[in-house]
Amino acid sequence: QDIINNEEDSYDHYNKIDTEVRIGYQSSKKQYTQGYKVHIAVDEESGVILKPQVTFANTSDIDTVKGFVSDIDNIDSFYADKAYKSKDIDDLLESKNIKNMICLKVKQTLTQEEIKLQREDEKPKHKIRAKVEHRFADIKTQMKQSSTRAIGLIRNSMSFTLTCLASNLRLLAQRQMRQRMNIIR
Repeated sequence: QDIINNEEDSYDHYNKIDTEVRIGYQSSKKQYTQGYKVHIAVDEESGVILKPQVTFANTSDIDTVKGFVSDIDNIDSFYADKAYKSKDIDDLLESKNIKNMICLKVKQTLTQEEIKLQREDEKPKHKIRAKVEHRFADIKTQMKQSSTRAIGLIRNSMSFTLTCLASNLRLLAQRQMRQRMNIIR
């Protein structure tokens, strides 16, 4: 956040080395990742990306929630996967009167029947979260943006923001084309 606020760019024009690259551990895949991570906030109804965010690979997903909650107005509910679940986030959402729809982690102490019940209760959350995953799929597959290509956090943030804008335009254009096709029929 300090790098973005102070507009410091870590790009070394002579050595072409990114000095900001961090190494993070992705516990779900049990592997290390290098570089940057991207996060998006998506409108529940339209699927339009409201806010993109680029962080270092070693930044916890939980740390990005505060930025989304403070920067986006009129949030009624907050959907996220289980990586975002924590007591601090629960307290933050409660203090802002935002409905907490973060997916629950499956506890190892639960029986098979309790796990099935929990999964059934979580299905409505997953239907909404699918919109976020569809936006990522569109960016990665259709727009060929599966990895960051710029050097430095600021440049990657700008690149990803432009990609999200293009993705939104593409989504809205597709909807408009579908409406026109329905009118013609």
